[in-house]
Amino acid sequence: MAGVAYDLTKDPYLTLDVIDINSPLDLCTDIRDAELVCSFRCPTVITADVELQFSIRPEYPPSWAPDLTPEHPFSTSRNGQLLVMEFVTPEFHPNDEVDEHIFVLFVHLSTILARIKSICNGQTGCIFPWEDWGPRDARMMDFDESDFLYNIHGTKFVKPFPDRSGIELYDFNHRSIRHLLLSGEVDRQTKLLTEDTTCDEEGDTFKQPVTTSLPYLIRTFPSSTGTPIVGDVMLSEDALIMLSRVCTYSLSAFSF
Repeated sequence: MAGVAYDLTKDPYLTLDVIDINSPLDLCTDIRDAELVCSFRCPTVITADVELQFSIRPEYPPSWAPDLTPEHPFSTSRNGQLLVMEFVTPEFHPNDEVDEHIFVLFVHLSTILARIKSICNGQTGCIFPWEDWGPRDARMMDFDESDFLYNIHGTKFVKPFPDRSGIELYDFNHRSIRHLLLSGEVDRQTKLLTEDTTCDEEGDTFKQPVTTSLPYLIRTFPSSTGTPIVGDVMLSEDALIMLSRVCTYSLSAFSF
């Protein structure tokens, strides 16, 4: 995970910068002075006297490689990962209360890698505009809370209901979506979203409303009682681990 706070009065253009860590660098080189392979421009944020908190959470670090031992015959593809980026800006009220505007952007790592591979050998400093990679190949949503460090695995993402009475599982796997489209088998707990959605139409964080269209499935698992029972959740390769709040804390694991 990487996180940083940006002063929007200095530069309203937020970018994802790609640096080749295998290229020779002086040991004392400031990372901000390193030569960029390319940059991915994000939606333009408003210029205001506030700080934008930005974080990006991949499931694995760039150096990760799958375990190829016989004991682990299956694993997530290195390119089959989901990057989750979070944009948070505060909203101050006259009574000194502070709310947060939280927007979360989902994009496949393969989308980023494909753009990088399209760069000619030796070319540096290439900038990919938001319009080139974001609206069609990413999906932005607004959430009520943040801190999703352990909620990602592969192309899946999980979070509790806002009232903690159940959980939502988001699946951005292209094959799962294709299978559902071909079979037409959708139960009451599953919803397929392929249409465009627009975030921040009020202009609280970005200069223009952000419209994105990356398809995804969402599966809901409500509590049988309808009462707030879900604490924290963690997603692994084949299980969902949930901390429940029922009088006392309990830990539950569900396989899928």
